Amino acid sequence: MFTHNMNSMRLLFALGIAVSLGCQIAYAHEWMAPAEAAMLKNPIPCESSSLKRQQTLYLENCASCHGNSGEGITASETGLRKDTPNLRKRLASHSDGDFFWKISTGKGDMPSFTGDLEDEEIWQIINFIGCPTE
Repeated sequence: MFTHNMNSMRLLFALGIAVSLGCQIAYAHEWMAPAEAAMLKNPIPCESSSLKRQQTLYLENCASCHGNSGEGITASETGLRKDTPNLRKRLASHSDGDFFWKISTGKGDMPSFTGDLEDEEIWQIINFIGCPTE
C-alpha cells in the first residue's frame, strides 16, 4: 500500500513539473509573429556606414525601455509591469521578421510603431540590435 502511494505521489509530482514547464514555454512564446511575417527577411544589409543612424533610431525609440544597447531593463527601473528582455539574446533565437512584426504591431506595454517609424527605420533598428559591430 505504501509503495503504491509513493508511486502515485511521484507520478503526480512529475506530472506537475511537466505541466509547469509546458506553461512556462507557452507563456514565453505567446507573442510570436504569424508564420508569413516571421519569414520576412531584412532588406537592409549590415553595414557599418549606417551604424550611427541605426544607433540614433534605437536610442530615440527603444532605449528607454530596453537599455542603451538592448540589454533589457528591470520593471522597477522602467515602471512597466515586467522586465524588458535582452533584445540581443532574443534576436539570436527569433527571426528579423518576428522582430519587425512585434515592433510594428506592439502588445501590452510594447507600443506599436506603425505610423511613427517607416519600415526602413524599423529594419535599421533591427540591424542595430543584431548586426555585429566592429
